[in-house]
Amino acid sequence: MYECTMCGRCEEDCTVKIRSPELWESLRSDLQQKGFSLDAIEGLANVLVDSRNTAAKPLGKQVDWLRRAKLSFNPTKKKAKVVYFVGCNTAYFVMAYPIAQSFAHVLDLVGVDFAVVGGEQWCCGHPFLMAGKHEESRDFILHNIGKVKELGADTVLANCPGCYRVWSEEYRKIIQDEHGLNVMHASQFLALAIQEGKIALNEMRERVTYHDPCDLGRNAGVYDEPRYVINSIPGVRFVELEDHRQYAMCCGAGGDLLAVNLRLSQEVAKKRAKQVIETGADILVTSCPSCMKVLGFGTRELDGEVAVMDICQLVYQSMSKPS
Repeated sequence: MYECTMCGRCEEDCTVKIRSPELWESLRSDLQQKGFSLDAIEGLANVLVDSRNTAAKPLGKQVDWLRRAKLSFNPTKKKAKVVYFVGCNTAYFVMAYPIAQSFAHVLDLVGVDFAVVGGEQWCCGHPFLMAGKHEESRDFILHNIGKVKELGADTVLANCPGCYRVWSEEYRKIIQDEHGLNVMHASQFLALAIQEGKIALNEMRERVTYHDPCDLGRNAGVYDEPRYVINSIPGVRFVELEDHRQYAMCCGAGGDLLAVNLRLSQEVAKKRAKQVIETGADILVTSCPSCMKVLGFGTRELDGEVAVMDICQLVYQSMSKPS
């Protein structure tokens, strides 16, 4: 019951369009209510309740990524119209710091006056939802909405697809209300900024492929913006993976599978990594820190000479920066 990654791939081939992720989430919720669970799920839930994040780290560590970012201002401030909601994977795991740093630099260079919630930000609640623990997610969602509104914000930016989905749609079924905030994924913001001429990109000669994160692609319908961003970089040779857009293969990290069955998650990641290597790409780009983590593992296991990076890193790396 807990080995589904909730990726929604089976729905694409379902002749009657059964909403399979919703079905599995509802089933897990029923199991929880009837007292059935797994030690791994309860362990993850306990970590979230005790530390308010998936990394089991003090909340003060949430802004460690800022220390070497060297922004022109400190975004841990009291008021801002735009809030960058930095998800657990990006904020607490050192290997993902460059995602947050890159996106923050882009926002700074574009002239966005933004803030981060910082040490008062809790997990978005997505892991609770994947576990079927809807009531537990409610407190987390309400807390984060409250903290963002305290800053006077009207816009929330997220680089994690799980966070993006919670903020843009899933919160409604939990709190039965509207928060009234404009929500954008980082790839959507980057595409709009490029389209409006706010970002100038330098030439890159690499062959690039793109992995569609399930929660951003199939489950949220965001396919075009990341491809627009990649193809806006002069000189890039873009090649699609064998399975892409709505037919993309899951990376193996979704649905709390990393906590439940690490071996299975890694086997799925290696299958997807094999498709990546077969493209002959120099760079694999994705728009999800979890995808980046497990696909990095998969390509290394298969000895693939492919750089794995988030779309925020790709843009910042290719941006024209003031001297």
